[in-house]
Amino acid sequence: MTARPADPVDVLVVGAGPTGLALAAQLAAFGASVRVVDRRTVPGRESRALVVQPRTLEVLRPIGVTQALLDRGDRPTGVQLHLDGRDLAMPLLDTDADDTAYPFLLVLRQAEVEAALLAHLAAQGLAVEWGVELLSYRGDEAGVVGALRHPSGRTALVRARYLVGCDGADSTVRRQAGVAFEGGDYRSSVLLADIDLDGDLAGQPAHVFVGREGVLILMAVGEHAR
Repeated sequence: MTARPADPVDVLVVGAGPTGLALAAQLAAFGASVRVVDRRTVPGRESRALVVQPRTLEVLRPIGVTQALLDRGDRPTGVQLHLDGRDLAMPLLDTDADDTAYPFLLVLRQAEVEAALLAHLAAQGLAVEWGVELLSYRGDEAGVVGALRHPSGRTALVRARYLVGCDGADSTVRRQAGVAFEGGDYRSSVLLADIDLDGDLAGQPAHVFVGREGVLILMAVGEHAR
C-alpha cells in the first residue's frame, strides 16, 4: 500500500556512505531539513577506503567532524618494506603542502569515517533510515516525489525540493535520471580483504611485500574490521 506523501523536506539524500552522510551534515548545519535513506539494513563494517585526504579534513572542520576523525585515525610515520629477503624501514613523510592545517594523510578505514559522521548526525537529531529503498521518483515544478519501500514492505511517498543520489555505482537516482556511469576494467586485479593474521609484524604500521607476482600491503586497521 502506498500512503500519501509525508511532510516535505528540503533534501532527500539517498545513500548513507561517507558522501551522503557528509552532505547531510553540511545541509543540517545550514538549517535545511534532510532525510537520509539507505537500502542496506545496517552500516558497513568493512574497510574499503583507508585514507582521508587533507582537503576532506578541511571541508569537514566547519561542521565539527574533523576532530572526531583525527581522534579515531593514525598518522603513520613510515612503512616496512620487504624485498627479496631484505627488510627496510622507510619514512613516510607528511605532504609538503604549506597551505593546509592538515599536511598529512590520515589512515582511517571507511567504517570509522561513517561511524564518526553518524554520531555527529545523531547529536543533531538526524537518524539514517536503514533498510529504506528508493524505488522510483518523478519531478515536477515543486521538486520531486519519491517512492520509498520500508523494511516491512510498506511503500510511502516523500516530497522533497531536491533529491541527491549518493547510492554508489548501482545508483537508482542516476539510472532513472538517464545519467551513464562510464568506465572500464583495471588492467590488474586488486583484492582488498579484512582478515585476522597470525604472526608478529613489529615496527611500522604498514608492511609492503614486493614479489615477482605482485605486491602485498598489510595494514593494522583495528578490531572489528572483519
